[in-house]
This record gives sequence, C-alpha cells and structure tokens, in this order.
Amino acid sequence: MDAEAIRTAYNEALLGMNVDALLEGVKEEAKNTLMGIDADSYPESVRKQIKDFIEGKQKEIDKAENAKAIDEIVNGTYAGIVDILITEIENPEFKPALATAAEANTYKGKINTAKGAYDKLTESQKSMVQNYIKISQAEAKYQEYQNRSEAKAVDDKIAAIGKVTKNSGSKIKEARNAYNALSAAAKKYVRLLSVLEKAEADYKKLAEEVNLDRAEDVNKLIDDIGKVTLDSYDKIMKATKAYNALTRAHLTLATTSRALKGFTI
Repeated sequence: MDAEAIRTAYNEALLGMNVDALLEGVKEEAKNTLMGIDADSYPESVRKQIKDFIEGKQKEIDKAENAKAIDEIVNGTYAGIVDILITEIENPEFKPALATAAEANTYKGKINTAKGAYDKLTESQKSMVQNYIKISQAEAKYQEYQNRSEAKAVDDKIAAIGKVTKNSGSKIKEARNAYNALSAAAKKYVRLLSVLEKAEADYKKLAEEVNLDRAEDVNKLIDDIGKVTLDSYDKIMKATKAYNALTRAHLTLATTSRALKGFTI
C-alpha cells in the first residue's frame, strides 16, 4: 500500500470506526507495506543495512500519532533506501585516475542501482532523498574514468609507433585518427600528443627524402638512355615504367621527365 492508499483508507474508515482503532489499522497496513520491501533484491553489501533501516521505520510507525506522520514515515523509508544505495556508491571511494576496469564496472553498477531505485520513487518520495546530487557527482567521476581510458588507448597507439621509418605511415595514421576521434574532454588526458606530432613531422621528412631518392633513380634511368638508337628500346621502356610509377610528389622532383617524353623508337 502506498501513501495515497493509506490516506484513502484512513478517510474512509473515519465514517464507521473510532479514531484509535482506525489509527492502529493504518499502522498495521503501513508496517505490512514496509515488510513487503524485498531487501534481498538489493546488493549484498547493503542488505543488512536496509533490513535494519526498515525495522527502525516500523518501530517509528508504532509511535506515530496520526496518518500524516505514518505517510511521511512510509515515504521516508523508500527515500532512505535510495540514500543508502547512493552512499554505497563511494564505498570504497572511486578514483578515476587509478581505477581498474573491474573497479569501474562495479562503480557503474552501483550508480545504475541507485539511479534505478530513485527513478521508481514518487515525486513526493524523490523530494525526500537527501543525497541525489552525489549520483551526478559519481556519474561525472565515471565519465572522467572513461575519458582517461580512451586517452590511454591513444597513448598506447602513439607509443607503438616507435622509431619512425618509411613503414611507419599506417601506425602514425592510426594513432592520429584515434586521437581525432576523442572528445575534447578525453583529449586533455593524452600525454603523448607531442610524440605523435614529432613522428608525423619525421615521417613527412623521411617521405620527402624517399621521394627524392626515387626521382633521382628515374633521372638516372633516363640519363642512361643516352643517344637513342634502335637498341634503346629496353632502356626507354624501363625508364618509362619507373616514371609512370612515380607519385605526384615524385614527379615534382623528376627534373628530367620532359626528356623522357621526347624519346621515341
């Protein structure tokens, strides 16, 4: 029986019962309502505390002097259970910078349990919850943990780049894409951004050097053609194939490319 039902029963009974007998009946109904709360459905860590809390509220009902007081006790019991669940969230204290994945999962579970219990309350009962702000604070701490975890995953990708070589392009790109995908809040926790930026600069410089080497190789093949004769076909084809394989960056460095275009058999 909820608080509204208790009030309704009280008012209806006034028509045919004396006040004392009526109050005792309302008390009995209220205590039965509290007895119907399944403390075992809550996390094991708070079950005894909730059972003791309910028993204490039942004793308060015995001392209540009117239906309004009983109503407040019943509503206060539901609100008080939520406060117990909220307090349990930080037992033990959650530290986003040090928490393991298992600890974070447990913490998130406690938040969900407390929030779920709060959402089931009536508006009147919600107004009696004293520590609701701690749910929001806990959610913020859990979000910080997630941000730190995502940032660490990016740091791991950056660290995996190692010494930059001509084969580092895919790792550098993967790390950059992972960083760009982070939220602004998560980016604040990335420690190795400067390492990534240096790797990008080193790879660009290395790529330019490789481009120059390839362009120079093509120029050598072109120069090796020399004076065109009937025997120059193989050299021209070799130089042409090498030239066609160049990228746009290579082409800007192939200083004798025009000469190749003039060769004919």
